[in-house]
Amino acid sequence: MLEKIGRGADMRRLLEYLLGELDHAGRKRDRVAVVGGTVSSGNILTMTLQYNALRRLRPNLMRSVMHCSLRSAPGDRWLTDQEWASIGKKWAQAMGYQAYTIVRHDQPDGDHIHIAASRVNADGAVVPDSWDFRRGELLVRDIEKELELCQVARSHLLAPENVMTESMLLTRADIQQALAGKRVPRVEIAAAINGALAKGTTTFTEFVASMRRSGVVVRPKMSRQSTDLSGLSFELDGVVLRGGALGKGYSVHNLFKKGLSYSWSRDQQAIRDCLDMVTLPAAAGFGGFGRNGESDPYFPSDLPEKSLPLNDDDVPSPF
Repeated sequence: MLEKIGRGADMRRLLEYLLGELDHAGRKRDRVAVVGGTVSSGNILTMTLQYNALRRLRPNLMRSVMHCSLRSAPGDRWLTDQEWASIGKKWAQAMGYQAYTIVRHDQPDGDHIHIAASRVNADGAVVPDSWDFRRGELLVRDIEKELELCQVARSHLLAPENVMTESMLLTRADIQQALAGKRVPRVEIAAAINGALAKGTTTFTEFVASMRRSGVVVRPKMSRQSTDLSGLSFELDGVVLRGGALGKGYSVHNLFKKGLSYSWSRDQQAIRDCLDMVTLPAAAGFGGFGRNGESDPYFPSDLPEKSLPLNDDDVPSPF
């Protein structure tokens, strides 16, 4: 079972999206049904009013809405409405949500549910979002065992060693660029890195040369106290991204684990050449790098809705 979590501020907009006839790509949904939840009766306006009453208890909370999708893994058996309702209830309540709506989209290419919930409970308490990806995944792994569903491999949140083999995550902007027939820098940069390290142990000088052949400029971040290499960012077509923004497996720490080898005495000329090519301010740091130089899209609690796996069939949040 696959889980995605996002947060936003507009419950009505979320419900209109979840209960609409068309998905995010404009395709007609096979079936849309409210199968459970503590806020599950009435029309969109009625449900929105109930959620807004809770939101008024915490008027300063910017993101009062939580949105989670749970999708069957390839090979899973077909689940009934009752089973999906039970799954959604177990997940929502274990995560601490009191007011939530469970919507099912049962389509042959990806049976799944959405859980729309208020982060504000009836007593005014706010459901914490710290470590929610990890806590949610633990629940999903338990649900798989309980219902004898396919056991999806644990992510690096539960098994840190898996960070080396996880695929890069696509953002909504990446998908839109690809659908428009445009180049997707994040994808091309990740592919260039994978190619540069394909043989295993690779010196930094060799790595830079390989990246240049792919049209990617390497931007090293040097330690202020020594000649140690403390980080890397990459530029393609004017877009600059930290390695970590491509996924945890692309941080400089994990690139070293994948075979990147660095020695100042051996690679200093390559470092100097890279720095000479940098024209933006704060060249050796990460702050303000590029229009898409955002933080890691998978982990931070403030940007989860931008995180999408390579399968874009279901956008996790319209926020």
